[in-house]
Amino acid sequence: MHRMSAIGALSLALLAVITPVTATAGPADDLVEKMAQPGGKVIRTFDTDVGLKGFVVEHQMTKKTAIIYVAPDGKYLLSGLLFDGEGNNLTTAQYESYVPKPDQNALLKDAERTAWIEDGRPDAKAVIYALGEPHCGYCKLFYQQTRAAVTKGDLAIRWIMIGFDFEGKQAAANMFTAADPARVLYETFAKSQSGKLTSAFVPMSVAMSPRPASEAPAQAVARNEGYAAAHNMGGTPYIVYKTAGGSVEGVPGAPPPQQLAEILKVASR
Repeated sequence: MHRMSAIGALSLALLAVITPVTATAGPADDLVEKMAQPGGKVIRTFDTDVGLKGFVVEHQMTKKTAIIYVAPDGKYLLSGLLFDGEGNNLTTAQYESYVPKPDQNALLKDAERTAWIEDGRPDAKAVIYALGEPHCGYCKLFYQQTRAAVTKGDLAIRWIMIGFDFEGKQAAANMFTAADPARVLYETFAKSQSGKLTSAFVPMSVAMSPRPASEAPAQAVARNEGYAAAHNMGGTPYIVYKTAGGSVEGVPGAPPPQQLAEILKVASR
């Protein structure tokens, strides 16, 4: 990797993202409080080794966090990644140290209470929850990547279906009333972009989550969308699972083959 001097790395970062403010601006803390509005709240501050003061800011609606840096005199604000002269990403280490970790246990507990459709054997060795959307290409990729593990009984996937538009919502809702949900999942996810089936259909006894008798399929989809929003899942698929050691993991996107193999090694029921 090409490396540059400490001054060069910092200068490029500053030129890209520093926002100058007027000389009448207040101290660093007052500046951040002002710039974080509306909806932003400072939840932690820290000192850096480069003369800037760090702030962890959380958006109150989305609960997403960001780190910003301010010069001590409050004249400059930096929003972006900070690197040193060796190419080390200082912001990444600061995230680990100063940004509160999400409650991963809640991620799984809330997944268990969604409206899901289980794809796999009832005695499968591992269970993974997957936020899915009928027209999501990466959901199709994940479905196809997991066929061998599902048919062997190594894995069951509990699909938490949502919709990105009216057509997607309708297709997701129809899965809850299908006579054979396993075949519907197959016909939804086992097709390539050209419309050709990428694998043979293997009949499965599909389980479904308990739902109130009064809940319409469209309401179940809306409830799933509420789960995704509450946990800031920006897209599909989003995979949630518990490891054999008891920890809970959340993985956005379709994992590449090597990562998927690692997940299957540690995932449990």
